[in-house]
Amino acid sequence: MLVVIIVAYSSAVNAQFTVDLKGIVIKKIPTLLEEQAEVTITSLTPATNTMEPLALGYLSNGTHIDIPLKYLDRIHFYSSDIRDFWVVQALNTGVYEWLIQKGYQRDIRMSLDKEVTDLNDSYLKSNKFFADDYLEDYLYTIVHEIHPGTIKDGRPGHLSIKVLKDPSPNAVVYSNGMIHINTGLISLIDSEEELKGILAHEIAHFVLDHHVKNRIEKEEKEKKAAAWAAFATALAATTDIYLTSKNENHIPGLLTAGTAVISYSVLEAVKDNLGTKYSINQELEADRVALNYLSMSGVDSTALSSVFEKMRLHHIKNGEYFALASNGSHPSLDDRILNIGEPNLSKFSNKEFHRKVSMVNSQTANTEYYLNHYEQGENIINKSIESGVATERDYILKAMLLMRMYDTPLMNKNALGFIERAKKLNVSPSFHAFKQEGLLMLRMEDFEGAKIAFGKYKDGLLKVISSLSTEIIVLNNNHSIISYYQEELEWVKIMIYKSGEF
Repeated sequence: MLVVIIVAYSSAVNAQFTVDLKGIVIKKIPTLLEEQAEVTITSLTPATNTMEPLALGYLSNGTHIDIPLKYLDRIHFYSSDIRDFWVVQALNTGVYEWLIQKGYQRDIRMSLDKEVTDLNDSYLKSNKFFADDYLEDYLYTIVHEIHPGTIKDGRPGHLSIKVLKDPSPNAVVYSNGMIHINTGLISLIDSEEELKGILAHEIAHFVLDHHVKNRIEKEEKEKKAAAWAAFATALAATTDIYLTSKNENHIPGLLTAGTAVISYSVLEAVKDNLGTKYSINQELEADRVALNYLSMSGVDSTALSSVFEKMRLHHIKNGEYFALASNGSHPSLDDRILNIGEPNLSKFSNKEFHRKVSMVNSQTANTEYYLNHYEQGENIINKSIESGVATERDYILKAMLLMRMYDTPLMNKNALGFIERAKKLNVSPSFHAFKQEGLLMLRMEDFEGAKIAFGKYKDGLLKVISSLSTEIIVLNNNHSIISYYQEELEWVKIMIYKSGEF
């Protein structure tokens, strides 16, 4: 039988909700209802001096009935659509009982919304968001499939999603429904099912009001100014590089590791203020709700544990062992995998998904290269190559990764093969292929070939320099684009000269 909640808005403590809930009793409610009794709930009321919080409703024969809220877990509520599903999840986890007791806490919600807006603006101004209209539209289709977008119970917020340029495999939702998913997480997973699992988990935090609950419990208002000051300092120190995002000629290999590789995760102090430092119980609760969603939508529940297993392997490869264990906030990945069930990783791998997220994979593989995570970078770029959507820059990066990992005649030949594929592709031609070709030629002691390749790279640099505006565009290391290319030009001139002297 269908169960639907519609909650009327109220800002006062002891809020009352108008509802339309249908369900069946699965465990006897003493003195009130036997098992299998059919019931419809019409409202949820706060406690008074004479009675505890109640769910008001009627039986299938029309008889009026009042049920203490503490017994609602003995009624199985049905979901006919996705909105009903999330209402029932909120009801079953005590959200409405909590709202009845605490009210909407409008001041806290407004404060949280302002802080999330400030955070978003900071990321936007610092060019931390990954821009790909196709990818963003695709993510919105998944979000809308999981949740209708708003909560129809008086709580503000609307689900939205942005991709953050951050190599760490993470996602976070904020109190206003804004989801930030890192490029590192998108590149780690291999299927839409896994994406649905992780987004359902984040949306569960939003629906279950974890942010407001955490903020109420947190007595750190006096630390807010210091927390944001620390965040602003860190953000300024990691301002994204203009070349990386704007210059169409930039490819991996142009920038130094010190300026190209940044992790933009929100500082712990700011997480406290935003209410996103969840307890172990909250994380497990969000896991359970996500699993309920996957089950309802016909997706293998181990899609979520597949994400956790890939995160676990990622952290081990990178030596990030602190991320594997329970730390008072997140339960350990091993525990979460055990709770859900061991996944079959090969089951969740889809070339169509890799094609949809290929732009992110290029970004993440590039970042992994500069982090010296060559194996991880190669695994990611291989997804684009194997799914048939690799661009010139992907092939050049593949060659760079092979050169970092190996120096054998076979691997050098393979690397050269990827350079040749980049030169022939003609999707987004890049003269930077000639720089990498020149380096390979030197490694293979083909000095004449190196001089030819470096000469073509020099021609490309001269063309770019002549086309650039004389306006000085400053990078975060106080270099201009023009000065960068001029330095490259001086370097390649020397390499052309030395190619005949090695």
